[in-house]
This record gives sequence, C-alpha cells and structure tokens, in this order.
Amino acid sequence: MNHSAILMVIIWALWFLSTPFDYFLDELPFYTTYNYTLAFISTLLVFAWYLVDTKGIGVQSSKKLNIGVLLIPIIFIPYYLVKYKGWKRSVISFSKFAGLLALLIAYSELINYYYSYEAQ
Repeated sequence: MNHSAILMVIIWALWFLSTPFDYFLDELPFYTTYNYTLAFISTLLVFAWYLVDTKGIGVQSSKKLNIGVLLIPIIFIPYYLVKYKGWKRSVISFSKFAGLLALLIAYSELINYYYSYEAQ
C-alpha cells in the first residue's frame, strides 16, 4: 500500500472510531475541546495526504493551493483533484468519498439509535 492510501485509511479510521466517543463524551465538560482537537487532527491528516499525493504524482503545487487545502479543504481538495488528476479520476475519487461518507453517516445513525434505545 502506498503512503497516500495509508494516510486515507488513518483518516477514515479516526473518523470511524471517533463516532462512538461522541456519545460517551457528550456530557463531559471537555466535549467541545475534543471536537476541536478531532477537527484539527483531521485537517492536518488531510493536508498530509494532499502533500504525499502531490509528491506521488510528481506535481509541484502552488503555495496558494497549499494554503487553501490547509484552511478550506472542502473546496480546495476537489479543485486539486480536477486540476491535477483530471475529470474522470476526480469523479471516481468523489464517488468513493461520498460512498464512504454515506457509510460513516449510516454507522453514526446506527450508534445513535442503539444508545438512544438502550437509554429507554
């Protein structure tokens, strides 16, 4: 497995494992700090994936794109994918991401249903 794929697995594992913790930590005073920390770590991991991916395809990206990916990845990652990988590969990447995100949302709802049912 290449470095880019390893980083994506780490990102998805972090998001997957953090979902149950949301329900355990909801009442604790540091819950907001936990969410901010998770968002910060996720952003850094996405940026690390982006840097590894640009090196993997041999692209020298601009400083503006680097800053954009670091600050607003939801906009600049799709831009990067379309610009440097082409439309077809970008659509495939978007589809995989959307599918995994749908699975993660379904998983989150399942956990929410389980713990709300258990509380009754």
